[in-house]
Formats: sequence, structure tokens, C-alpha cells
Amino acid sequence: MKKIISIILTLLMLTSVFACYISAGRDYIIPNPPIDIEIASPTIDGNITDDEGWSSVAYMNEDTLNMYHAGRYTTVLGELRFAVDIGGFYFSGDFNVGVLSYDPSFTGNDNSAEKMLSGITENGRCDFTGDYFQLTVDPLCALTELSTVYYYPIPQYTLSLCDDGKVYMYDRDGMIYNLVETLSEKGALAEGKVTDKGWCFEAWIPWTVIADDVSELSSGKIDLKINDIAVHGAKIRAGGKYYDSYPDSRHDIYYTAPETFVGGLKKPGYSFTTVELDTLGIELNVSDTCDSGVKHRWSEEIVLREPTYLEKGRNMILCNRCGKVRYIDVEMRSCEDDFKDIRSNAWYYDGVTYCIQQGYMKGMSDNIFSPNTALTREQCVVMLANFMGVNTENYKNIDSGFVDVPTGKWYSGAVAWAVGRGYLTGIDKDRFGTGMNIQRDAFARLLYCVAEDIGRDMTGRADMTAYTDYELIPDWAYEQISWAVANNIITSIKDDALVVSSYTQLTRAQAAVMLTKFDKIR
Repeated sequence: MKKIISIILTLLMLTSVFACYISAGRDYIIPNPPIDIEIASPTIDGNITDDEGWSSVAYMNEDTLNMYHAGRYTTVLGELRFAVDIGGFYFSGDFNVGVLSYDPSFTGNDNSAEKMLSGITENGRCDFTGDYFQLTVDPLCALTELSTVYYYPIPQYTLSLCDDGKVYMYDRDGMIYNLVETLSEKGALAEGKVTDKGWCFEAWIPWTVIADDVSELSSGKIDLKINDIAVHGAKIRAGGKYYDSYPDSRHDIYYTAPETFVGGLKKPGYSFTTVELDTLGIELNVSDTCDSGVKHRWSEEIVLREPTYLEKGRNMILCNRCGKVRYIDVEMRSCEDDFKDIRSNAWYYDGVTYCIQQGYMKGMSDNIFSPNTALTREQCVVMLANFMGVNTENYKNIDSGFVDVPTGKWYSGAVAWAVGRGYLTGIDKDRFGTGMNIQRDAFARLLYCVAEDIGRDMTGRADMTAYTDYELIPDWAYEQISWAVANNIITSIKDDALVVSSYTQLTRAQAAVMLTKFDKIR
């Protein structure tokens, strides 16, 4: 009997030690009180200031943090702040963590440090210093409510302080599993720095990214209406996990939590098997009130900058009660909206958008661009005159000497100017070739002449013998085609073979792409 009791006591002691390692900390957590967050647009530059519209502080300290996989208390002290706008979710963190874990001068273990810190890798990923922060966010508490029936994961976004002194943000566990893609490739912003206390950051995630993650994690059961999130009275659940790492790859996890006991949440409807829902310990209420507590009375939007195809617009609203000003980004215009035959996923979209925005090209009508229509010779010289910034009205009544170019036409001035500059000649001594389509080789020669005239880079020649149809390139355009290929202005018309197709007619879409590439060489 004594032997059995001894074994039981030993097992109980081992279980106690193991439990201490798995989930340690205070038995009772004092959660942060609900926090009002402003509809504001803080500047994401890594400098957290009080005049940017950030919320009051949500604390990460011994009172508000639970611990997981931890064998000791830490000195981690953090302050989180939040804000929202119609475009996305803002959050910032300022951490007092003492010495960063993978500093070899602190650990005295260079080998372990080298395993985790190898500098900037060839693929551009920055190795992190060891400690990292993970945001959990549940807009409109949608997943929290759904998880009262069945558990669903919560969106998580990881920020790491890297050994180049900057902060990078990854979608969920992208950093941990060494995925190259950062959230900046989805439009998110993150800036941060090392401080005398530890490190800090500011970040912004578009609602579209969060909404897509919520849809994916809920297996399509939740389709967030983005316009319902950043409005007065909306509720958001959020929280943070801080990973305090060690040179031997261990780490303690400290996470914000609502009222909780060691071993799992004791509130009805929450999962007992995961720490993720526990982290949603911060309640955020979207507020839209003046400092006096009364609701803002906003003016009509004042247009500061109209949106273009290449730049967002900017509007302003003013509270008639307290005088507060808010700025609103207006989405860029889209060629797809203005022209019914343009698609944003088309290979030529960026080139067409650029040329329309710069005023180089126009549609064939108000809502038709005709990307696959062949470019005529007169359209070509008008496009070129627009590119060069020429006022063709000054040439409109000049007799170009061609019977097919009467004065006073929409293209007459451009033809007279281009011929006078020597950029283009007629198809014979009496005719310019109005209505005839221009070919790829002629357009390449035209751009080559312009490049010489305006001082663009004329170096670089491609080996045209690598192209299957190089023998069909006319002698008068061979060097110009070689130059255009070397500068990526002309590319192969096939993916599985090098075919320059110098003799084919140029479409309006092809011309837009070529001119865009030409405009960007120096």
C-alpha cells in the first residue's frame, strides 16, 4: 500500500510540474476594461504619438496577461493602442522587454544565435531577433459568436523585429514557417524600431485582408460587410500574444485574456482546447464622439484631390460641433469602370491605364477603348505628340504635303509635326497613309528616333538570331528592333518560343504597353 501511495504522489508531483510548464501564471486575470477607439488615420511611421487618434492604452502586464508554455514570469510589459478607418484596422505596440533574446552578447551562445540570425537572406526575408508579437482580431465579434457553437480559428497577424532594425508583418504564421510573403504585398503597412526599452511598432491591415481571412477560417460561413465595421457603435474583439524567445528555440507566450483560470476559459461557450480564443481579451467599441461626449456632426465631404487611375483621391470632413477634421481616402479610378471593354486582369491593363492617365491616349468613344483594334498611322502620331507634350494646334493649318492629310483634321497637326521632326515619312511622296495600320517594326523605329532626340538610353542590343523569325526583320528596322528588345519594349508574342513578329500590325493595347515601357527607361 505504501508503495502504491508513493507512486501516486510521485505522479501527482510530475503532473504538477508538467502543468506548470504548459500553462503558468496567475490563477485569475484582471482584463483590460472596454476601450473606445476612434475613426482615425494614424501615420504609420513607427513613432506612436498622442495626436494621431490612437485609443487609450490596453495594457499587457502581470495583471492582464496569462502565460502559456512558460516556466517563469517575465519582465514583458506592453502597451497596445488601436484605431480604425473605412479602409482598415490600425494597431500599435510599445514593449519593454529588456534585452532581446537572440543577442549573442546577452546569451553568450553564439552558435544558437547564428541558427536564428543569419542576416538578410537572398530571397529578401529578414531573420527576426527572436521575440515577436501576434495580433488576434475578430471584427464585429463574428467568429467569437460563431465559436459558441463550434470552434473556429481567429485571424492572427505576426510582427517581428528583424535584425535590420525594422518591423515586418506576416499573415498568421508566415514568419514562423519562413514564408517569404509579407502582408505588405497585400497592401498592409508596418513600421517600427528598437527603443531604449525594447521595441515598438505601428501597423495597418486592410479590412479586405481581414475579411478574406475570416471567410476562409469560418469555412465561408461569415461574409463580413466591410462598410459595417468602422461605424459608430460597432464592436471588435482583439488581443495580443507576445512570444518571449530563448536561444535554445524555447519561448514563453504571454497573452491578453478576459476573466480566466489556469487550464482554460471558464466562460460559457468558449473552447477549452485552444489558447486562441483566450487571447481576445480586449473589447473595442468604435466611437464617433467629440471630447465632450456628444456625437460628432460631420459636414459633407470636401474634395481635396480627385482620384486618378494612378493615385487615390483625398476628401475631408469637418465636425461642426468640435471642429475636428478627418481625412478620407478615395479609391483610385479604374479603367474597367470607365471603359466597358477593359478588364483589370488583362495583360495590357497597367499599360493602358498609364497611357490614359498621362493623357497619351484616349478611348475610341466615351466608354469604348478598343484595345484589340489595330493602331492607325494617324493615331500613332497623335499618341506620340501627346507623349512629347506638343500643342498640335500650332501645326493644325500647316500643309503637310500629303493628299490624304487635309488641314484642320484632328490628326493634321500631329502629322505635320511628326513629319517635320523626321519621326515618320509618308508611304510615298504624295500619301501619308491615313487609315493604314502601323506595324511593330515601324513603331520600334519611331520610338528609337524619339529616344535619340530626347536623350534616352540608347545602349543595349539584343541578339536577334535567338528569335525564330529574325530573318524577317527588315534591314531598315533591324537595329531599332534589337534596341527595343534589349530594353524590354518589345517582347516575344509567344510564351514557348522567341518570336518577335516585327511585321505584324500593332494593336492599341500593344502600343500602350510599349509606350509605357519606353516612358520608364532613362
